Amino acid sequence: MRSDHGSGAKGRFSATKRTDVMFYALSFLLTIITLQVRSEVVTLNTDEIVFLFGNSLDRAELMDTPGVHAETHWYAGGHFQTRWWSSNREGSVTGLWTAKDNKRCVLLSAPWTTSEAGWQCAAILKRPDGRYISLNPDGSLHGLHQLSVIPASASEPLP
Repeated sequence: MRSDHGSGAKGRFSATKRTDVMFYALSFLLTIITLQVRSEVVTLNTDEIVFLFGNSLDRAELMDTPGVHAETHWYAGGHFQTRWWSSNREGSVTGLWTAKDNKRCVLLSAPWTTSEAGWQCAAILKRPDGRYISLNPDGSLHGLHQLSVIPASASEPLP
């Protein structure tokens, strides 16, 4: 004699219930991981940007242009000088910088900028490992930065 109790609908319900529980557990775990990552990366405020970047040497890997590296001298007086390079190109750029509204703002000198480009401002994020991430004005990733202090004797722009 055959009985449907124990293997039919009840078996299907248990499998569905297990899938639902696994889905909710996985969703909960992913939420926890996302919150931890967000809490470890901190957006710098205006005062922190001025303090950290004023008279600093910035070595960066550009995340939005793979293979390009840069070295920037950020001077407390509001000027900067950048030298960049890749495997087949190199160049330099100078300009002005400031911080406002919790963003670092730069104005590139000619011929790198046009009158309509003007100041470009974007957030700077601090990672738990002590490096910094700069964003583009649209919020996309720009670069990964390691900062060090420029010695006092070299804290003014070169002529």
